[in-house]
Formats: sequence, structure tokens, C-alpha cells
Amino acid sequence: MDAIGQLASGVAHDFNNILSAIKNYAYILKTSLNKDDAQLLDFVDHIQASTDKAAYLTQSLLGFSRKLMVNLSPVNLVAIVAGIKKLFDSFVREDVNVQFLLPHPEVMVNADSVQIEMVLINLVNNAIDAMPKGGALTIKVDIAAIDTHFVERHNYGVAGEYARVCISDTGTGMDKATMERIFEPFFTTKEVGKGTGLGLATVYGIVKQHNGYINVYSEAGTGSTFTILMPLIKSSAETTTIVNPAPIRGHGEIILLADDNEEMRNSISNLLQRAGYKIIEAVDGIDAMTKFDENRSDIGIVLLDVIMPKANGKVVYDYIRDTGSAVRVIFLSGYSYEIIKQQDIADEIGEYVQKPVDPESLLNKIREVIDQ
Repeated sequence: MDAIGQLASGVAHDFNNILSAIKNYAYILKTSLNKDDAQLLDFVDHIQASTDKAAYLTQSLLGFSRKLMVNLSPVNLVAIVAGIKKLFDSFVREDVNVQFLLPHPEVMVNADSVQIEMVLINLVNNAIDAMPKGGALTIKVDIAAIDTHFVERHNYGVAGEYARVCISDTGTGMDKATMERIFEPFFTTKEVGKGTGLGLATVYGIVKQHNGYINVYSEAGTGSTFTILMPLIKSSAETTTIVNPAPIRGHGEIILLADDNEEMRNSISNLLQRAGYKIIEAVDGIDAMTKFDENRSDIGIVLLDVIMPKANGKVVYDYIRDTGSAVRVIFLSGYSYEIIKQQDIADEIGEYVQKPVDPESLLNKIREVIDQ
């Protein structure tokens, strides 16, 4: 398991650099196109959707090995499901009828929204695969109460109110022997090349990280229903307001960008220059420290890859602090949080962006940090 976790981290790092470059260039292309180029804009949307699916695959590897950074915050499960409807449309076949049942406007939990999206996508993918000749898929989010009788009967849970997510299909279903093994790593009923056996193991790991429970009911030939229970939290005005402002542009501020991956560095540099920033590029840690010394009085913010040759992000960060500079630093990394911890950076990271980087999120984060 440790070896596979290390392999997953290495694959994720390389993959996330590639995906970040694709996402950045797709974003640049989309924002450069004329609104009348409907077909080209549609092509870019497909590129972005495919990249998102690839990113989820990488995150699944890290989720399986329990090496994802968990960023818990109050989130609305209904909003998450509504937000990824478009992504579902991109990979749900036409012979599958999808129905969303969302009786409540909000169902609040403490969760990492990215990981919850991974859970939903994994379960939806499994449901689609279980319906090779088509069928019906139902995704329901509501609120359920667990009492002491439920706990005694099912042998899990704590009495209280829970957010409940149910994903049901009318597919091939499973017998009892299969159901008992579905959450085991590498167990799969799919033919060679069709499944890794990591999907449901990943789902199980993420649900447990969120102090939740997952159960499945199925019979051969009658479909399956996966039920997830997560502790419900109270709503507040602050957590129910969802604002997605357009990314704020720069005003000629100078950013030192240090990343040893050329494609990643070039794509971010292009993105930021088009957004109104001036970029100084560094190809490794030593180069980053040299460039910082040469332009110390001009640099407004530093973007540092965590793992770089010659000197890693931690060394560069410490060097900048030793100079007495108060310039703000944002760390970027495609490695898992476990690798970050090994670099002794985790406790000091004030701002951290996980690759593959979402272009708009990065632009907003940079503006936020500069304004602070």
C-alpha cells in the first residue's frame, strides 16, 4: 500500500503539470475567442470537460492512497450536485435517463467540495457501466435522521441528523458475494482494461475521511443503490451565499514564477501576462533565489513550485524570509499532501494551490493575496 501510494504521488505530480498546462491554454483560448465562434467555444468546453475528468482520475489515485489534502469547509451538497450537472452531461450516454431529486434548496455539511465531486463522479461512472444497454439513473440529495434503533439494526452510525446522498441505477446489480468485496482495493468485476478496482475504494476512503458512512443495496438483475450519510451542519448566511466573480485583472504587478516544468511554467506565464501582470520566470530553486535578489524591490508576489531541482520551494521560501522581505508567497504543487509534509513546508504554508491549477481560481487567489 505504501509503495502504491508513492507511485500514485509520482504519477499525480507529472500528470498534474500536464493537465495544468492544458487547462491554462484552454482558458486562454476560450477568453480570446469571439462570442460568435459558437462551435469553437463548444470545442474548448469539451477540452475543459475532458481535462476535468483526467484531473479526477489523478485525484482518485491520491484519494485511494489517502494522500489528498482535505480542506473542510461548510458546503451545500445541493449546490455541488447542481454545479457538476454539466460535467455529467459530457459523459452520460444518451441511452441513460438521468433524474435529479433535490427537494431541499440546501443541505449543509463540512466537506472538501473537490473530493465530494470525486465521490459523485465515481459512483455515477459505475452506475453507467452497470447499464450497458441503457436505463435510469437517479441522484438524490436530502436529509435523514438516524435513531438508536437504526444504529442497532445496521451496526454503524451515531444518532442524529445527516445529509443523505443516494445514487440509484437500474443496471445489472450485484449478488451478495460481490457486494461484500466492492470496497476492497483492486477488486473489480470489469474485464481487463475496463476498470482498476480503485473507484469504490477511493469513494470509501473519502467518505470515511469526512466522518461519514456509505452503504449499498443491490440484487442481481435489479440495479444498485449507494447511500452516503454525512453529518449535517446548520446553515448560515455566510455559507449559503455562493459568489463566483469574474477573475480580477492585474495592474502591472511583477510576479516571480518558479517552476521547473517548462510547459507548466509557460502556460502560467502566458495566463498571467494576459491578465495584466509582468512575469519573471525561474527554472529551479537556485535560479529563483538569484532572480529574487536581482528584482527584490520590484516583485509583488512569488509563485513557488514546492519540489524543484537544486533547491526546493521550502529553501527558496526560507531564503526570501531571511532577507527580511515581507513579499507574499503562494506555493504550487502537483504532489500529494504527504509529500508536502515531508518537505517540512505544510505547517508554514499560508497559501497553497494544488495542481492541476484552475486558471480562474489562480487569478483570484493572486489578486486576493496581493490586495492583502
